Amino acid sequence: MQGGFSLVEVTLSIGIISVAFVAIYGLLPVSLETARKAMERTHAAVISQQLITQVQQTPFDELNGVVGQPHFFDGAGVLVGRGSAPSNGDWVYSAVVFDPGSTVDNAQALGLTSSRGNMLAVRIARNREVTTTRRDESHFFQLAFAVADSGL
Repeated sequence: MQGGFSLVEVTLSIGIISVAFVAIYGLLPVSLETARKAMERTHAAVISQQLITQVQQTPFDELNGVVGQPHFFDGAGVLVGRGSAPSNGDWVYSAVVFDPGSTVDNAQALGLTSSRGNMLAVRIARNREVTTTRRDESHFFQLAFAVADSGL
C-alpha cells in the first residue's frame, strides 16, 4: 500500500480550511471599521485638545471671538483654516467651539478657582461643515468643558 491521502481526506481538509478562511474574511470589514473609528476618535481628541488649549489661552472676556468660529483640519488633525472652509478642499474635519446655552453657577463645585465660569463644547464633523445651531447626528464627536475667569 502506498502512503498518501485519499481523495475524501483531501476534499474534507479543503472544505474545513475554506470554512475557516470564510470566517476570517468575514471579520475583516468589522476590524477595518473599528480601526477607522479608533483613528477618527484619536484625531477628534487631538483637535479637541487644540481648541480647548486655544480657549484656555484666550482672556475670558474675549471668548466670543473664539466661540462659534469654525476651524478646519486635515486628515492628520492639523489646522488648515479658520472662519470659512479652505477653497482648495484640503480639509477633512471641521470643528467649532460653541456655547450650549448653560453657565456654571457654582464654578468652585467643578474645581474651578473663579466664581465666573461658562460651559463650552467642541463639536467635530468629518467631510462636512459642522454647525452650532443644528442638533443632529451630522457630527461624530462632541465634548463639553468648563472655563473660568482666571482674573489675570
